Amino acid sequence: MPRSTTSGPSQRMLRVGEQVRHALSET
Repeated sequence: MPRSTTSGPSQRMLRVGEQVRHALSET
């Protein structure tokens, strides 16, 4: 199931990007 492995890190990166965007918006 290689699809699950690609969806794992992909979703994590998206979550991290959202947190970073929030931090930038706070500044």
